[in-house]
Amino acid sequence: GNESLDRLVEIGKLKGQADFTRDIEFSPDSRQLYVSAGQHFYHWDLKKQQVVRELSAPESMMHMAVLLDGERVVTGHWEDERILLRRIDDGKVLRELAKIRYHCSSMDLSHDGNRLLISGHKGDVKLIDAKTWETLHVLDAEWSSCAALAGHIAAHAIGPDIHFWDPASGKTVH
Repeated sequence: GNESLDRLVEIGKLKGQADFTRDIEFSPDSRQLYVSAGQHFYHWDLKKQQVVRELSAPESMMHMAVLLDGERVVTGHWEDERILLRRIDDGKVLRELAKIRYHCSSMDLSHDGNRLLISGHKGDVKLIDAKTWETLHVLDAEWSSCAALAGHIAAHAIGPDIHFWDPASGKTVH
């Protein structure tokens, strides 16, 4: 039940960002933290508890997925249909990966780093091969508030309902 939530204890706090935090992600080794906050991207060193890199972008970043190499990040934006692959060290856009309707509502990289699931607020849910950057499947929904990818199953939420599908076939499971 919810009683386990009562036992959560804050173990630290990071301060120093200019904008409202939209998304956070740990590096694979949990030593770094990446934050998208409006038109800023922050790279934190958790041991030092300081920002080691801050990048600015002309568009407001909503969601991101840091790739396992720790050198690149995929960003989704507010009121911008583009999903962009960027270098972390300087923020340079390497390529446009996809377009979604309206804005990115969530992003999830598979644990092995091979697939990326992106959902758009107006309903696009796209599964992308994170090696070739080809779109593998597109699930068209009325709208999608968030999506998640784990092994051989993907899920996305439409209001209070959660829908499951097979990322290999693109077919609905439940």
